[in-house]
Amino acid sequence: MSKIRLGIIGPGIVWERARDKVNHLFNILISGMENNNLDKLKQCEKIESEIDLMVKEIRISHLKRLQNGECMPLSGVVFADIILHLERTGDLLFGISRNLLNIEQY
Repeated sequence: MSKIRLGIIGPGIVWERARDKVNHLFNILISGMENNNLDKLKQCEKIESEIDLMVKEIRISHLKRLQNGECMPLSGVVFADIILHLERTGDLLFGISRNLLNIEQY
């Protein structure tokens, strides 16, 4: 069971970790592109999967906070949008790395 579900770490810390993971994915992608490093480009899939898992945990935790009245619905909508865009950014970065790997095959 994840630490967020157990309530060991708070939503702010998890959000920061997810943001940092997206930044890490971006940096790995750029490094792989600049140095034509296929191994770095291949790492992007694993990192993107980790982002997806973190986002899922963030959403579950967020819904529980909404149900418990720990946050306001309007701020909850904004938070949900931020998380959605964070996940999309990870997906787009992974898509770029996948396309670069496909180009290298030809």
